Amino acid sequence: MQNDERLICLLSGIAAGTVAGLLLAPLAGKETRKRLNRYMDRRMERCEELLDSSLTKGARLAGDLKERVQDTIGDAADTARKVTETVIDRAKDVAHEAGKTIVKGGKRLQQV
Repeated sequence: MQNDERLICLLSGIAAGTVAGLLLAPLAGKETRKRLNRYMDRRMERCEELLDSSLTKGARLAGDLKERVQDTIGDAADTARKVTETVIDRAKDVAHEAGKTIVKGGKRLQQV
């Protein structure tokens, strides 16, 4: 079960408990409403605290993820540069060897 579903279940349980308490309460209607209002105010404050905490945590996680993605992109770019340099160096080596082979071939043709 995800956290959102757990929160919904928790709030539903709180609401069900409140309704049951109202139905079974021995207090007068005015006193019950007063208590219920205080209770709901406290619950609302707690929900706001949870929301603020969740938003803060979400922003922190998003920032961490962004940093990790940027690091990964940077690492990939570095690797691509190294591979490119290696390919260029190898291509130069091959071209140099090909040039030497052509020179040798030219000398052989001159000898014939």
